[in-house]
Amino acid sequence: MSTNEGVRMAVSGMQGWRLEMEDAHILQNMPSMPSHTLCSVFDGHGGSGAAIFAAERLIQLIEDSPEWKEYATDPAGDDHVIIGKVMTRAYFEMDRILRIHQDNDTSADKSGCTAVSCMITPKYVICVNAGDSRAVIGSDGNTIPLSEDHKPNDEVERNRVLAAGGTVHGKRVDGDLAVSRAFGDFQYKNRSDLPPEKQKVSCEPDVKVHVRTQVDDILLVACDGLWDVFSNTEAVEFARELMCAGENSPALLAEEMLDESLVRGSKDNISCCAVFMPGCKFGSPSGGGVTKRRQEREEKKRLEEREGSPDESA
Repeated sequence: MSTNEGVRMAVSGMQGWRLEMEDAHILQNMPSMPSHTLCSVFDGHGGSGAAIFAAERLIQLIEDSPEWKEYATDPAGDDHVIIGKVMTRAYFEMDRILRIHQDNDTSADKSGCTAVSCMITPKYVICVNAGDSRAVIGSDGNTIPLSEDHKPNDEVERNRVLAAGGTVHGKRVDGDLAVSRAFGDFQYKNRSDLPPEKQKVSCEPDVKVHVRTQVDDILLVACDGLWDVFSNTEAVEFARELMCAGENSPALLAEEMLDESLVRGSKDNISCCAVFMPGCKFGSPSGGGVTKRRQEREEKKRLEEREGSPDESA
């Protein structure tokens, strides 16, 4: 898909080696402001319900905010500040209505999910993140992280878990949950005397703002199935290599990021949104891009199968 700001993007997801697909995503222009695009990845655990629930409702929660409605009518002032606040409140509201949904719907699973969301505006990329899904942007040959993973063993996260009466064992909340911020996981949010942001597991996102420039080239938003096998810099450099090899389709690039994650040993669900910013540099189409890489993989596979098969002439 494209936006009115000359940005092209696509998202791809795969089940990988897991028994079920528990990821979900959003890639959509905002209904009231088509020049603003929301890109979100939700990585479920314990089921897919929380991720699907979040993906179906986040746009509307943002659109329903009075601050957003006012901003959409007259988009002036510190819009990145307004959007950061609106998206943060939407995360808290999402967790509140998800609890109601799981309590009232007997068919609902009791899953949780991490969430990373980037609002791409004409001036900014505003990222909010809760958990260990991640966003990075390439700019002027560099790699800029737009989020930091929330892991129970990190000092800030560990201190909150302990203050709420929890423990951290094996880098997990109460020896069980591998992330310390997420939607759902309400068994870790049972202190009625504490606000949501002080619970053992919090839905409060961090907010990071990137001021867009003409040298921004690639934005990647993905779940930990990709980040388990790519560092931030490795992911951006791999995407750049594909573009230099002539790949100008964000859909094919996103798919290749997933395939390469499998090659590198990822065992998780994998979802990736690839966003071509105006600073993208593409090599000649004769380089073949992703199509050529796929052909080379198939040829290598055929050679390996041929070498491994019995000699029929023996």
